[in-house]
Amino acid sequence: MTGDLSNWALAAHDMIQNFPPELLVHIFRYACVDEGVTARSLSLTSKYVSSVSSQFLFNTLHLASVDSLQCAVRRLSSLPPHLRQVYHLFVSDLGRQTPAKSKPDLSECFTQLSSDLFSQILLLTAPTLRTLTVIIRTARISSIPECIAHTAMHDLTDLTLSFNPTRIAVPLDPASRNPPSANLPRLRHLHIDTCHVLSSAVAPAVALITAHAPRLATLHVSDVLLMPGCAAVLARMLGRLPLRDSYGWVVPEDVIDSTTRLPFSVREFALQVRDWPLTFVPELALVEVMASMDYGDGFVLLPPGRESRPWKKEWLARVADRSLEDV
Repeated sequence: MTGDLSNWALAAHDMIQNFPPELLVHIFRYACVDEGVTARSLSLTSKYVSSVSSQFLFNTLHLASVDSLQCAVRRLSSLPPHLRQVYHLFVSDLGRQTPAKSKPDLSECFTQLSSDLFSQILLLTAPTLRTLTVIIRTARISSIPECIAHTAMHDLTDLTLSFNPTRIAVPLDPASRNPPSANLPRLRHLHIDTCHVLSSAVAPAVALITAHAPRLATLHVSDVLLMPGCAAVLARMLGRLPLRDSYGWVVPEDVIDSTTRLPFSVREFALQVRDWPLTFVPELALVEVMASMDYGDGFVLLPPGRESRPWKKEWLARVADRSLEDV
């Protein structure tokens, strides 16, 4: 029995060794659609398979700690461009360990290091990146939207950005509708998730990204908070006139002049308001009225979602869909 297994293993090895590399590449492209486990396993089988599968090793990167970011930057920096093909990137700080309270200096060092590492990993992966998910909850990383918008990622089609509002700095100045160059020319799907007010954080972040995304088709904003004036900002984003509230008051034009209208390429805008006791009910009522009107701009109001989203699971499903589309 042992001899039969050995003979079978040798025959299988010889058969694979005689496989044309082009055929193996085609097979591996279908197989390596997970977070990189399959590609790493293939690299351990034989020298021949390892050499053929090397181009798939970093197609999908899941980085959830500073250590993983550091390792990825070192590894990718040492590779030639043809082996540095990262198509799908997931960056999160949810998996890191918070430094002890007795060592406050380490926290500051970690903060600065995280910001630098994000910029480095983005520059290394930008030339081939197709989907990008960034989940920031604890690290004090500022200007993430600016960093993404100002980095040329010509193949990026899907962008998901979830951040804690106290950790991200969003420029309040209106974004230019005619930037020198569109850094995200193929971006089609944008999802911004934040427990912050629509008018003060979400609208500027959306304007910053859409200024560089002339082909954006779908926009999803979730877990957003509503305060007085948010409905008027939303109306300006959609190109509508602000609605009067139950008292007949409407937000003056000069208050919302800095709000940028969504590009005409956006055909679907889904808004999900956070379900919490401090929601400003009159403003929510105005948004509900706006959602009931058929303006043909694709605006829909979604019911409140769950507090914690399975970000990694959703990202992997999106990776699989995009990978199979490209095959």
